[in-house]
Amino acid sequence: MFLRACDYVSYAMFINYKKGEIGHLKVEMRAIEKGFTVCYPRVESRFDMILVDDTGKCFKAQVKYTDHEPTESDNAIIVSLTKQTRNTGKRKRYTKEEVDVVLAYIPKMDKILWIGPDLFDNKATLTFRMAPSKNNQTTGTRNISDFVW
Repeated sequence: MFLRACDYVSYAMFINYKKGEIGHLKVEMRAIEKGFTVCYPRVESRFDMILVDDTGKCFKAQVKYTDHEPTESDNAIIVSLTKQTRNTGKRKRYTKEEVDVVLAYIPKMDKILWIGPDLFDNKATLTFRMAPSKNNQTTGTRNISDFVW
């Protein structure tokens, strides 16, 4: 069966949508396990959900499903920190004024990373290491284990 170009685009969008929904469900389950209340905005916004902890503190959370591995590095994962806008098609980065936390679901490990604004603010991507690098570099690296939620 051959897919026309428009069919392929629709299929690719559907696959991305499904991945996003899986990420949302995994984050929601984890939040509930940790005692958070999960709320959703009623209108389109720059964050996906609001997490309320047991003290009443609210976190505007952006959820990301991440399965992209860099070609130049083993045992690493890239988290994309942009969202394509519907009106212009441009990719927009998240800022600390819009979002309090990025929660990245990594299906390969079935883990969720809690990424604070000090890391994600106005950045396009972040790379995290799943295992130490082959050359034992530690300066400037981010180990996944330090961010698991």
